[in-house]
Amino acid sequence: MKTLKYVLFSILSLSILIFLACGGGDGASSGTSSSSSAGTGSVAIFLADGPADDYDHIWITVKKVTLIPSKGEHVVVYQSSDGYELDLLAYRDEDFLLTMKRKIPAGTYEKIRLEVSKVRPECRDPENCPCEEMKLPSEKIDLNPRGTFEIEPDETLAIRLDIDANKSINISGSCNFRPVVFVDIPIALETRCPSILKGEITELIDKNEDGVIEGFVLDLQGDRGTLDVYLLGNAVIFGEDGLPAGSGDLAEEQPVWVRGRLDVDGDLQASEVVIGPVDVLKGTVETAYNEQDKTFSLKTGETVHLSDETLVLVGCDKAIDDRIDIKPGMLARVFGKLSGDEIQAIVIFLKPAEISGEVVSLEPDSDDYSLIIKASGGEEVTVFLPKDTGIYLEGDGEVPMILLCEGRQVRVVLDPEKELTAKKVIVEADPLEGSADDIDEFTRSLSVNGQAVYVREGATILDLRGGIKPADFDDIEKQDRLRCLGLYDYTNTDYHAFVVLIVGP
Repeated sequence: MKTLKYVLFSILSLSILIFLACGGGDGASSGTSSSSSAGTGSVAIFLADGPADDYDHIWITVKKVTLIPSKGEHVVVYQSSDGYELDLLAYRDEDFLLTMKRKIPAGTYEKIRLEVSKVRPECRDPENCPCEEMKLPSEKIDLNPRGTFEIEPDETLAIRLDIDANKSINISGSCNFRPVVFVDIPIALETRCPSILKGEITELIDKNEDGVIEGFVLDLQGDRGTLDVYLLGNAVIFGEDGLPAGSGDLAEEQPVWVRGRLDVDGDLQASEVVIGPVDVLKGTVETAYNEQDKTFSLKTGETVHLSDETLVLVGCDKAIDDRIDIKPGMLARVFGKLSGDEIQAIVIFLKPAEISGEVVSLEPDSDDYSLIIKASGGEEVTVFLPKDTGIYLEGDGEVPMILLCEGRQVRVVLDPEKELTAKKVIVEADPLEGSADDIDEFTRSLSVNGQAVYVREGATILDLRGGIKPADFDDIEKQDRLRCLGLYDYTNTDYHAFVVLIVGP
């Protein structure tokens, strides 16, 4: 099947960034599609998320996912009366497999309908929280690709719904959560990060009936269906104590934790299986890896124990060359068995060290720069900033060095090979809403409620009135209501807009 990538946004408000159209409607009840294509295929629905500046967690409850064909009845892929609650911000670097649905009528489909019943935020700073509660103006979110997508007989179609939390939160008065969703159809399973799943074994798989267990049927949590799991030849099974076990230790009705990838048949090829519950620790590495006792410690106080089979990864799937590369300052997410303040590690994910805080100053340093940051603890840290360092708006593209101003909130990813040297800088965006008071087409500048706004070359401009269509700067007229995403230039009080939405009148 020819691979196409559709990127779309779900829009439930004129204040949200969109690139593609979204629609509503009651639709038909679930049932069998009357598609002209014979046979059935399978569909895997993944969820992912972009960042959210002010929140540690954003819990959403997904109740239903429906495919809407070009002709015929709607096909329900996932449905739960209680809904399934998940933390969006736990899936910034990986996809969450919501469900794998088989026997989907093959044919042509036009829309995906996502139904969300509840949003529950947890702020990073409870005393300075922009939205302690969030409201859903509508539970139904219709996602329309540019064009249709096909489900082929006897094939698995993988779909990712990437909910951008930052763009989904409208903080201007109402704290509405109006989901902005990027949709990729299809995604290439072999290039994605392995999935991490939890559930219960309902049946052991012994195809040859020779007593050798090749896998098992996994009942996913939250009415998400079942999944056939097969053990790779080099798969490692860990027991209740977090130490290596064997396939003979697997049994029906066991809770298990599984890491692996979906194959083209919609089965999970597992590389790691853990029997029983798995604990997760997140923290900054405090002491380097000790080869003698195979441990390192976190700043949160826990000691991490590694076995020979413990998998240590950078990113989501790249094994480190040597465990001595576990160094102080790195960010660690440890899956294992916790006992008191010690954890027997099964899989460890490492990320380069980061420094978050407020820019104090940016000083020239030969041809490069020194970036001084007031970190979250209050101390000032000086970071070497090479002139070619990538600087990005959180989730929204590249930012010029000139906008790395005093007072800016940033997150600096450090180069693990160089001491206190920036590898990447991520800048928090400043939203701006208001009416266009004045327009200067020559300088591409606006006055929005008295605020000088410079619309950068290459900025995304969209007209949301009476439909959704791309626009140019000269389409903006006086008294148009605008929503902008960009940055204030604190040196001259101008505002640089990277995105401009014409939302009214």
